[in-house]
Amino acid sequence: MTRQILSSREVGRGLRVAVCFPSDPWAIGSVFRDAALHCGATVLPLGLSAGQPSLWSKLVEFRPDIICSSASLLLHWHHSSIKEGRSPLLRVSWVFHAGELLRPSIREACERAWNAQVVNVYGMAEFDSVGCEGVLNRGLVLSPHLDYAIAKEETDRRAGLRKGLKGKLLVRVKNGRRWHDTQDLVEVLERASNREALWPNSWCIDVIGRVDGSLKLPDGSLIGTRHVESLMREFPAIQDAQLHLRHGRADEAATLKVTLAIANDQPSPSDEDVRSTLLKNCLELADSLMHETITLEIEFAEYSDLSRTERGKIRVFVE
Repeated sequence: MTRQILSSREVGRGLRVAVCFPSDPWAIGSVFRDAALHCGATVLPLGLSAGQPSLWSKLVEFRPDIICSSASLLLHWHHSSIKEGRSPLLRVSWVFHAGELLRPSIREACERAWNAQVVNVYGMAEFDSVGCEGVLNRGLVLSPHLDYAIAKEETDRRAGLRKGLKGKLLVRVKNGRRWHDTQDLVEVLERASNREALWPNSWCIDVIGRVDGSLKLPDGSLIGTRHVESLMREFPAIQDAQLHLRHGRADEAATLKVTLAIANDQPSPSDEDVRSTLLKNCLELADSLMHETITLEIEFAEYSDLSRTERGKIRVFVE
């Protein structure tokens, strides 16, 4: 399926593709690497090592036409490169993004930094790629080679896809016995146009958040991905956020610090506006503040200042 996605954008013989995803067995990097090779392209599998200055020269020397990587990681490398005084980044034709939710602000910033068109791929190592953004339809067009269902969070009961339905997306091989819980919260949009170049008439979905990625506060309440997403929908200047929970002593409240990465070309929202929006969308956090079991700090930073794991994900701190 990933091969179909790459072929639909005319990836083939004579093109150079750098794969900057983890490439260990069953990782999405292996899926993109093998698909690009089957298309006839020349492939440089860098994993996540391209972010290291000592290996940056390999990417420059390879001069890729296409990069398969998360857009947020490429943007992070762009800002780090400027800070460290390294050579200007390469310019590529396509960036195939996968592995995390693609936010509009990240897409726009990545396209400006790399002078590339970003293609959002819904990849899953267990099933190759599950979907890809369409040309004529909004959202992600699901591959017709798999079965899908929606599970409501409250009951976990499965339902077939229909327009307007929201819940966790379940995936399985055609007529298989076991469903895979993606942990992705989605909204079913509509069926793709019959003129869609890739997978016409298939269902389209919008990924609206993750079930996991939540941080449990001392009183048992949760704050997580969906609450961060609410901030980014309200304030386009916010590109991402980092959560840091510091537990207090027995007689002290814990502290939740929310560090927000702000786009350089956008005005920063006020601390008061951010706090108000966050509490409006996270009533459990509002209750925790009211009962003084936690204090809340809002901090603003540059995108490259957010700490990341070895796989390029935004790190969550608990101490």
